Amino acid sequence: MYGTGDLVRLQRDGGLVHVGRIDQQVKVRGNRIELTEVVTSLESLPYVEVAAVLPIDEGPSLALVGFVKYVDNLPIDSDAVLARLRDELPAAAVPHRLVALDSLPMTINQKVDTKALRAMYARLTHREDAPADPGTEAAQSDDDVTDRIVAAYRQVLRRADVEPTTDFVTAGGDSISAVSLVAHLRADGIYLSPHDILSRRTPSRLSLLARAAQDDDPATHRGRITLPPVAQWYASQVDGTVGFTHSVALGLPTGLTIRDVEAALHHLAATHPILSARLASESPVVLQVGEPGPLPLTRGLPVGPPDAKPSACLENPLDPAAGALWRTHLVHDDQERPQVLWIQVHHYVVDGVSWRILLGDLDRLLGPNPAVRTGKGGPTGVSFRRWSSLLWQSLDSEPRDRIAARWARLMPAGEDAQGGPRSRVATLRTSWWDAAASAPVVATDATTAEHLLLAAFATALAQRGLPDARDTLLIRLEGHGRDSLPGDLDVARTVGWFTVEHPVAIPVRSPTGVPASALEILDRTRDALAALPSRRATYGLLRWGPDGDPTLATEPRVAFNFLGRLDHADAEHVTLVQDVRPDREAHAPALHNVALTAAVIVTPEGSQVRLDWEWDTSVVSSSEIDCLEVSFATALANLAGTPTTASTGPLRSWRGDIAGALTELGLDLD
Repeated sequence: MYGTGDLVRLQRDGGLVHVGRIDQQVKVRGNRIELTEVVTSLESLPYVEVAAVLPIDEGPSLALVGFVKYVDNLPIDSDAVLARLRDELPAAAVPHRLVALDSLPMTINQKVDTKALRAMYARLTHREDAPADPGTEAAQSDDDVTDRIVAAYRQVLRRADVEPTTDFVTAGGDSISAVSLVAHLRADGIYLSPHDILSRRTPSRLSLLARAAQDDDPATHRGRITLPPVAQWYASQVDGTVGFTHSVALGLPTGLTIRDVEAALHHLAATHPILSARLASESPVVLQVGEPGPLPLTRGLPVGPPDAKPSACLENPLDPAAGALWRTHLVHDDQERPQVLWIQVHHYVVDGVSWRILLGDLDRLLGPNPAVRTGKGGPTGVSFRRWSSLLWQSLDSEPRDRIAARWARLMPAGEDAQGGPRSRVATLRTSWWDAAASAPVVATDATTAEHLLLAAFATALAQRGLPDARDTLLIRLEGHGRDSLPGDLDVARTVGWFTVEHPVAIPVRSPTGVPASALEILDRTRDALAALPSRRATYGLLRWGPDGDPTLATEPRVAFNFLGRLDHADAEHVTLVQDVRPDREAHAPALHNVALTAAVIVTPEGSQVRLDWEWDTSVVSSSEIDCLEVSFATALANLAGTPTTASTGPLRSWRGDIAGALTELGLDLD
């Protein structure tokens, strides 16, 4: 006999009426999940005081939502906690999201009050009017707005199977693609914040939140801008900022004239005033944004193949102290028909997401419709000047000493403080992986991909003894930074250098001193990321602010950056002759002994992993980088082939005294 766990009521006629279950099992995507097991996994983490898990109806299947009260309400990174659970639970049992609460509602018997918790979640997510089933959800949403959001999903996610109930995250979306989705919707007159998209997730629910887009007054874009911490850090590392530029080359459609290209560039400069900025101060780095000046355009005949960079972008590197922060060069034939447009921009005014914005604008402006090239500029949302000002002000509301102490505890003992200008020139190598090698990264969500790549990088460094044979590796991480401020600031169309950088310390050796396995380092990587303060921008604000904190003076010798998925199949009119690349021939300094930048490049032919290795040849040789690449690929292959359930491998978990575990995490109970 098999006990199903179902609770039924026997009727007089002998029939059975299903009432519920005597346990806490639910069915998620065809899998029976015991909720108590998920709760037990959460509460086994030393920084979780109490937890609960509820099934929430969010479309075609239930979604598990976890609720946690962290010890002393510590600011733990929920994404990193979920990554830990993926090592211990079947995929269907991992909560779709975690909600951190100051306290969980309890019954008089000191059990979690699930009814009150469900009502609390409804208030937190504005679900009071949310329907109970997908059919009702679709009926209550605005059909026209829903259809437009579905169309934007399909374009950004490059999926034709998107429906009103498609979940953005499970369909492959991440925080960067959420910014891209906001920009697409904005062009259609709909405003949703990245937070809206990552919390509500389906087009039908998002249609209930959609509102009209709003832009800052053009005057707010102009004036002095104290650049964010990342620019202050860079300026401290180099002798001057000449040549810190990126270039891109666009193949132009036929039928354009030189006047069309000039009109497009004038419109671009009017839309994004920061392109016309000038350097007002070098320490701290301050820009002055005024009215657009003369168009920085030169032109000439080809000097070789289409991707041959013209001398205009090679000679006399851009110098912020001497003039413009961007310039362009148009290659045309002997009949003055435009062929290729080169654009070079100083890093002070762009980052990776900014380039996507600029390239999207240029694709539209250089298309066949001349009407788009008229006018004084397009919508841009919140100005970079206002955003940067709010970022610096945000530290005033933080307990500085406590946050600084937490960051300082994350620094491994024995690290030497480094810093000061570095004049050595970096060496750059780009590697492309084929479809088979790229598959383990391409097939995962962005968070898992980043963890796998970072752990493989740390494993390879430990095996090769780079930068040296220390027990704990200090790595500089970069993020897009557009989520650095709380609230509902619309920066999806804002151009500027938003990047956030901070260190993470990963133990890479076993107690016997030999390098740990890739699997062990993956587990430690996730723990280290979970231990970071929730507002990672606070590191740069404290380290590079006016009162720079000397306790944070240690500079990592290695760096890692995962750019996510970059879609090269999105342009309709222009072609990418050369992707956005740093101008290494323009005197870029070696900021680290070794740095790795990884990205998944999406093309019409498929997706591939691109790896940019950068190193200081006075410290690391080319042959050492060769060996490092092999170790990295081997570690990633081992991790990608590792089952993720707890029963299949020697996964490490935190045990012992909670205070000791929290100390190991770099946190305290003060």
